Amino acid sequence: MALIDKYATPKARLMVILRGLSPAELRLVLRFAEFLARE
Repeated sequence: MALIDKYATPKARLMVILRGLSPAELRLVLRFAEFLARE
């Protein structure tokens, strides 16, 4: 159950998603995040 609780937090879920992305997709996500941060 602890494993499920660990993945229940939004940040943990985000890390799992990011780990599953390819480097090209990761760069696109990072560029989008930078764009949002600048707005």
